[in-house]
Amino acid sequence: MWAIVLKYRHHLNIEKGNRMASGDRKDKLTYPPLFEAGFTHVSEADIERVFVGVAESSRRKMLASQLRLFIQKLRSLGVKGELWIDGSFSTKNLEPMDIDLLLVIPRIVLSAMTEENLKELDELTGNRELTRARWSCDLYVIESSNIARRKYYEDFFSQNPDKDNRKGIPVIKL
Repeated sequence: MWAIVLKYRHHLNIEKGNRMASGDRKDKLTYPPLFEAGFTHVSEADIERVFVGVAESSRRKMLASQLRLFIQKLRSLGVKGELWIDGSFSTKNLEPMDIDLLLVIPRIVLSAMTEENLKELDELTGNRELTRARWSCDLYVIESSNIARRKYYEDFFSQNPDKDNRKGIPVIKL
């Protein structure tokens, strides 16, 4: 379990109980990725165009709306950083179950947040069921300076279930 000790002596759980399985993804269906391998920056204004327009479905529309609401929630807490998007939402799957997100957040941002906002962020990272039920998101969090964890998630998020084709990682800057 990774934790960051902040100036408020509050421990924000980073990756608390939410390490992604690095096991075999071959049981899952493979869908074409939305982006070629590498990082692709997506603006909040382009969420619908990028994630709904290519494979329009009512499920994708709902998930895009939930993503926008979740971004608003993070911003209301004073969160700044990057959201990396993974899972079937980052492919042409018409019916993704949810949105897998990695919040890459600088330590300085965490240090500047109020204790109340840190507790709310901790709730989002520590209570996956709540975050999934309210926003249809699975949230993972790492500190931006942790190069090893960034590399781990970059490799993991780039994998398609068939492990043959690399996929791109859409990134939304907060």
